[in-house]
Amino acid sequence: RVVAVDFEEARLLHAQGLRMGHVGHLVQVPAREVPLALDMQADFLTVFGFEQAERISTEAVVVGRVQDITLRVVGPHDTFYAAQRGGVPAADAVQVALRIEALPGVRLRGVTSFPAVLWDESLGSFAPTANLATLGDVSARLRKAGLDAPVINAPSACCSATFGLKAEAGATHVEPGSCLIGQTP
Repeated sequence: RVVAVDFEEARLLHAQGLRMGHVGHLVQVPAREVPLALDMQADFLTVFGFEQAERISTEAVVVGRVQDITLRVVGPHDTFYAAQRGGVPAADAVQVALRIEALPGVRLRGVTSFPAVLWDESLGSFAPTANLATLGDVSARLRKAGLDAPVINAPSACCSATFGLKAEAGATHVEPGSCLIGQTP
């Protein structure tokens, strides 16, 4: 399965017959593309808020399925790139997650953010960003609220040098990409 960081990429990968693992964790699925996103049968679609979960739920009910989703969460000290901002404030995540859980066409499976790990030049190694701690904190609060949302998706700098770091922080999913082929310093 593959990951698509934006919907144009998802469209191209799907057209080539690739199975979708995750769509929308950096750039949300456009509202008009939700039916196609559901047709792709991705393991996860990420939502940046309740409204998008509601749109996906409505369309999923129409086609008679339940779509697993992850919630993108944002902590006060998290790192984001300018064109990739957005998500539910960590302080509001449980409240939003409970509202999502009441929707019929989606099933909240966990949380995601990006980047979870980055190269730290001063250390000469990879280091976690605040995002990774935010994921662990929100995930723990979701469990405490009684939600079955075990996924902690921790993309960025995914390679053998970071998998242990992410696993120790509770990550259940990683998304190997350009780091494996040497494009990431």
